[in-house]
Amino acid sequence: MKELRDGKIEYLDEAQARTAITRGAEQAVRRIPELRPFSTKFPLHVRLRLKDKTVTDGYIQWRRKNKPDWPGRRVADDTIEATLAETTHIVL
Repeated sequence: MKELRDGKIEYLDEAQARTAITRGAEQAVRRIPELRPFSTKFPLHVRLRLKDKTVTDGYIQWRRKNKPDWPGRRVADDTIEATLAETTHIVL
């Protein structure tokens, strides 16, 4: 994908896309030795802002069904917060 001056976007054909993805992946793999793992201290307070109330309702319903012990709570129509004690629920 290439952004043009007038704000339009030009998409790459399949061969160009594969080449660009391969080049990016190779660069990322070469950089691995330069990077350190990210670490954080718990408890970790997170905030997730979603598109709107409907999306947030659906997300909360899905979470309660699939992760009943998830510690999140709604703080606004489109926002959920949680205090995570461990990595169990780090993937929002």
